[in-house]
Amino acid sequence: MALKKREKTKSKMKKPSDKVKASRIAPLTGDEMTHAQTISQSRELTVAEVAECGGDLAREELNLDQVRKEKKEVVRGFDNQIKDHLTNIMKFSQAIDTGILTENIECEVVLNRENDTKTCYPKDGSDPFVIPMSPDDFELLV
Repeated sequence: MALKKREKTKSKMKKPSDKVKASRIAPLTGDEMTHAQTISQSRELTVAEVAECGGDLAREELNLDQVRKEKKEVVRGFDNQIKDHLTNIMKFSQAIDTGILTENIECEVVLNRENDTKTCYPKDGSDPFVIPMSPDDFELLV
């Protein structure tokens, strides 16, 4: 019974190609096979190789630091996008809840101390509007 299992295992092994056979020092026998394999082998380094490894290590540390910086920038960018979406969600939720939509409009502003008002001229070309001055506006006039 054990013999039959062994034969089945043998039949599953790949037969070496002619190219591999030609590269071997000793010819293959019926019980041998070839295959590709990565094997770790230890050896002592020369002084020059130690110095080269030191240079490689320094470069890898610099590369790692650069990748970490890039990651932070990318994450910061995504965090900012998330904050923008959350701000818009809150704005639209409040608009639905109150029936009033509040928008930020970039304007040129003319302060009128006499009436305590400011006239806003939207940069997008829409109609100007007048609103009361805020405490911060009064500080600008001092």
